Amino acid sequence: MCTGRAKGGREIERSQYAEAVELNNWNYKRNQKLYRTRQEINEHIFGTIKRKWGYNYTNLIGLEKVNGEWSLILGVNSPLHLDIHCGVVHPC
Repeated sequence: MCTGRAKGGREIERSQYAEAVELNNWNYKRNQKLYRTRQEINEHIFGTIKRKWGYNYTNLIGLEKVNGEWSLILGVNSPLHLDIHCGVVHPC
């Protein structure tokens, strides 16, 4: 509790994740180039799935089911990604 106000003090609460957030911020500041590269490579895939495919939420409930659903979505994305970037041609 902080003191100093005339009518008592005020409470400052920290999230249960405060240490993890601080560690992440510290890591980001030390490795900004690495984080930017990660954003360019990994997050592009999820942006494509959300914006171009309209996949903004999961249809299932529960971690195991959601992971399975994402595995299917990413499994479809991988061959499409190869088609575009590697020149793989498939009969459609």
